[in-house]
Amino acid sequence: MPRHVAVIGGGTIGGGVASIMTPLVDTTIIDRDEAAAQSAASRVRSHVERLMDDGVLSRSQGTRSLARLRVTATFDAWQSVDLVIEALPENLALKQRTLQSIQPLVARQAVWATTTSALPLREITRAAVAAERVVGMHVFVPVESTRLVEVVVQYDTARDALDTVRTMAVFTGKATLVARDTPAFFTTRVLSAYLREALLLLAEGVPPRVIDREADLFGFVRPPFQLLDAIGLDVAAAVASNLANYSDPSVHRSLQSVADRGILGIKSGAGFYVYSGSRIVSANPDVQRILGWPSAAQPPRALVRKRLVLGVVNETAWAVHKRVVATRWAADVAGVLALGFPPRTGGPLRWARRRGLARVAAELEELAATRGQRFLPAPFFRLEPAAP
Repeated sequence: MPRHVAVIGGGTIGGGVASIMTPLVDTTIIDRDEAAAQSAASRVRSHVERLMDDGVLSRSQGTRSLARLRVTATFDAWQSVDLVIEALPENLALKQRTLQSIQPLVARQAVWATTTSALPLREITRAAVAAERVVGMHVFVPVESTRLVEVVVQYDTARDALDTVRTMAVFTGKATLVARDTPAFFTTRVLSAYLREALLLLAEGVPPRVIDREADLFGFVRPPFQLLDAIGLDVAAAVASNLANYSDPSVHRSLQSVADRGILGIKSGAGFYVYSGSRIVSANPDVQRILGWPSAAQPPRALVRKRLVLGVVNETAWAVHKRVVATRWAADVAGVLALGFPPRTGGPLRWARRRGLARVAAELEELAATRGQRFLPAPFFRLEPAAP
């Protein structure tokens, strides 16, 4: 168990990570932007105060927790740090420079965790002096309340480095999913399939409210366009850019064209919807004007729902087949905890088994014939023979 954690970056991710670390260990937030650093410190204090108000921490425990927090623009005590959590923006060059300049200063056995949702770990660690001590850490927002951390490893990642990050996650109340360093890892890969299908339906003329309603009726925790607005269209566009060679490049173009006009989602007051605070007021006509989707005959609503659901289910099955994650059970847990697949189903693959693998395979083949190769069924669906 680390005794001292250094969090590099006081943004949304860094502030959230520091909030859950401070009640457990000495925590230092390092950010040259004083406003960002102080905002992160304020977030930590608010989180600790909520824990005290809820009775999770006593007043004395809360006071001791806050006494363990340090915020600084410069830091020279790297040898005292057991775990460095780099929480800088999703920028490969920035992450490489930071790793290259700071990892040589930390203790030999210290672990470096780089937060990323899609950047290849192998590319980040090209700048490392000890690549085996570096792991990827995909955390979800809001960090304080989400229930899963995806830990990304390479073939040569040191076992104790992985164990350190997993232990910290468990002590902060989160489950962990270990994913292999492949394009988009597991959660971003499957989530991208969900959002991609929604955007392709939109391009066919299906309004966002209709698509979101069908996702909601199935039981997804967050419908796709509400989710995009919550993530931020600029953030989603940046992730889509990183995946442009792996996924449909039109997804990045659509998101970027909207974000370039300052339509960023909830944080700007408008995305695919117009907001009052976090409450949806109406659909946003500006998005239709920018993207220009047709007023065409719409597919049956049942088909809209089927495409959203089977896109997630099939991508999950392909990820398991390609050993991105070790087990079907882990994929199902992540599907529920991180991706918002309906908890009552037990996860995407359990849902498919209950529906019947042969039946799902037939539905996917039909969609592949009419909608494209992305629906080609994964080998998982051949575990059950087709009915005679």
